[in-house]
Amino acid sequence: MKTIFSKFPFLSSRTLKCMTAAMLVTVIPWQASMASVQGARITAASLFLKLKENGYELRDFFSSGLLRRGQSVVIATTLSAGNDYTLVAAGCEDAYDVDLTVYDENGNRVGADGDTSDLAVVSVTPKWSGTYYIKVTMYNSTSNGAHYVLQYAFK
Repeated sequence: MKTIFSKFPFLSSRTLKCMTAAMLVTVIPWQASMASVQGARITAASLFLKLKENGYELRDFFSSGLLRRGQSVVIATTLSAGNDYTLVAAGCEDAYDVDLTVYDENGNRVGADGDTSDLAVVSVTPKWSGTYYIKVTMYNSTSNGAHYVLQYAFK
């Protein structure tokens, strides 16, 4: 098993331990990094299924990336007045606490996630259409950081 771990130094030991032996045989480097993004998408999947059942439309596009512990990324998006949005930031298996904050075009905070989990959820109903800024923070993770996925649904 030690030789398998040495072939994938960019993966955390926790991630590798979660993979089955069959998966390790077929993994190549670009797929390994995508496995963490896929893990983050799986974290959010059950929530999106519930939203879809309640009449929400899932935005097909999603943002993803790798964040170190304590690091943030800000993503600009256009939200339309009167729509109910549920924004979700999910972390992969190496994420312990992902936070999400939404700001309007003037820098005012219009929503934030306050729990300590790998799934951050914020609901907003914009009063006007415009550019909004979504800040994803990897508040706590393994020392190597973790992958996140940001996606939202609306109705």
